[in-house]
Amino acid sequence: METQKSYKILTHDEYAKVYRTFKRNSQQDDIVRNAVTELILHEFGRNSIDVMSIGSGTGWLEDHLIKHPQLKITSLLAIEPNLCHFEAIKEKSANWKNTIFDLDPSCFGADYGTEKRFDVILMVHTIYYIKNPINAVIKAKSFLKHGGKLIIVAQGEKGGYELTATVYEEVIRNAPPTYAYNCIHGGFIVDGLRKEGIPFTIKEAVDFLNVTDFIGRVESPNYSDTISLFLHTMYEYLDDECKEEIYKKVKKHTTVTEDNRHVFNHYNKFIIVE
Repeated sequence: METQKSYKILTHDEYAKVYRTFKRNSQQDDIVRNAVTELILHEFGRNSIDVMSIGSGTGWLEDHLIKHPQLKITSLLAIEPNLCHFEAIKEKSANWKNTIFDLDPSCFGADYGTEKRFDVILMVHTIYYIKNPINAVIKAKSFLKHGGKLIIVAQGEKGGYELTATVYEEVIRNAPPTYAYNCIHGGFIVDGLRKEGIPFTIKEAVDFLNVTDFIGRVESPNYSDTISLFLHTMYEYLDDECKEEIYKKVKKHTTVTEDNRHVFNHYNKFIIVE
């Protein structure tokens, strides 16, 4: 009988570490920042708006929106259960002088409750960590004001999702009972919205992740962090056979730039729900 593999899921500290490396090697922030800012300005102009952010991470996007000279964020509810990230957003919030804000370290889900209503609700690469994601989207939508927008950013079917799917079953078996993670992509959300009859629009964008050390098998301190973020386990924890499988999949979606960097093409979907 084949031995069942069981890889250790990322701890909070490990996740924070690989997330920092991912941010350094990625254009994702610029892609998300520009797309979200453009959408909000187009829909709301210079009007004062109330914002909910589900899975705020370190608060980099919220900080940008609050400080943007053409936006006026009257209030912000930021939900972030990762304690390392929560401390980071808490530190940033000390400079939010003209915005009423509330920082919530709880997990968002279909049973989340608040009396507040929002013009904009953000779910930026957080849908994977929510139990019953379609029900959670429906719940989030219920918090919109009339004319409000729910902006969901999720991975596409190609790129990082293919790495996640390779080890998902083995990794999730070792997760604690309180851990919610779904091996899903933006297409899953789109299908769920269609079944529920919820109107939406969709845009796509490609993020180019620097994986030069990984492809060159240069074992620098952070060489595999970006890949580990997708795997939800440290690449080093995998057995040799699985490592090679992951390596080949990364290389399949990698191109070489003019300055000889290896970049991994990771696809993203922007889903806007009304």
